[in-house]
Amino acid sequence: MAHIISSIGTPDITITVQGGWAACPMPYYHELFHDGILEVPKQDRRWNGSTKTWSVKEAHLDTLVRLACDHYHTEPTVVRARLEVAA
Repeated sequence: MAHIISSIGTPDITITVQGGWAACPMPYYHELFHDGILEVPKQDRRWNGSTKTWSVKEAHLDTLVRLACDHYHTEPTVVRARLEVAA
């Protein structure tokens, strides 16, 4: 299966880091990204089908950023979310 991505159709990718996990939404199914995420050990990654988001433990953030760059041809924005503490 061939994937063609033009600069016009390049999605904006935001990776959110919170609670020791880095989450990256998938704007569409990208087979090569999916195959690359398998580099991360199974216990360190998870897929949320309802939000179409891959999450990896923060230790694998570099892998997630590299995959976004390689397969979406764009530098992702990494946002570190603060945990809210109930008073």
